[in-house]
Amino acid sequence: MITAEVEKALTRVGELYIKAFRDELERQGHRATGELIDSFTQYLTLTTDGAVLEITMAAHGEGVDKGQPPGTIVPLDKLIRWVQLKDIESEITKVQSAASLIQRAIYNEGTPTRGSREMGQKTNFIGIASGNVSQEVADIMNEAISRGTAVLFENLIRDQVNGFSKI
Repeated sequence: MITAEVEKALTRVGELYIKAFRDELERQGHRATGELIDSFTQYLTLTTDGAVLEITMAAHGEGVDKGQPPGTIVPLDKLIRWVQLKDIESEITKVQSAASLIQRAIYNEGTPTRGSREMGQKTNFIGIASGNVSQEVADIMNEAISRGTAVLFENLIRDQVNGFSKI
């Protein structure tokens, strides 16, 4: 049985993870369209014997987190849009040329490419963000479970006392 305290705590934990994921993506420089950063959603499902907290993200999030292996062909239209959003080039012929060069680099090297790695950490946003909040998550859950357990025992004792007084 999940107490209201634990349910509230799980919701807070989901919000904490989502904020940490967004912050780490921003820190790594992964905001172009905002599609990935804005896509995080949490779902809390209560079951008869527990709860499941699920956090979802846009489909390309896994590729951003883990990188792409060499031999990956990224669609040119997506790279053209990315080059325009990042304001790398503005003339359409230069945009297409830059996108083609990036496509070739990704095909040859995978992602992150050597050039982007030189600018800092570019993968593992999930692991880094999770590590950054792990102690806070543990504290939130420990407090909620302690409070929830206390409430359960208080209710159990009250029910027992009320039961005895009816005799």
